[in-house]
Amino acid sequence: MESATNLSKNLKTFRNLRHMSQIDFANELGISKSTLHEIEHGKRPTLDTVCCISEHLGVPVSVLLSDAFPPTQMGILVCLIQGFDWFSKSPPEEQEALLSSLQQLSLSLAKMKDRLGAMP
Repeated sequence: MESATNLSKNLKTFRNLRHMSQIDFANELGISKSTLHEIEHGKRPTLDTVCCISEHLGVPVSVLLSDAFPPTQMGILVCLIQGFDWFSKSPPEEQEALLSSLQQLSLSLAKMKDRLGAMP
């Protein structure tokens, strides 16, 4: 999947998790509603716009452009860890490492749940 598609899906997920309109979410992101609309429909934004969104959400650019997490899982994880002040103050590399570790943990727990659920 390409990065513009990933960004589109990830932003829609963030907005839906927060139960926000495009107008309200665009204001939170520091971009116009029309820009958000275009991004959510697959238009490639400028690097400055992606950096602005990343900064306002407190999420590394690489996470916004990635399809490493299923969108809902990524949104929930990011919302959870954003509550920790230390996370937003950590360098982007450390933020990405933590998100990767959380994804691995989530996948391991899902596999364990499937195995336990399959037991008689």
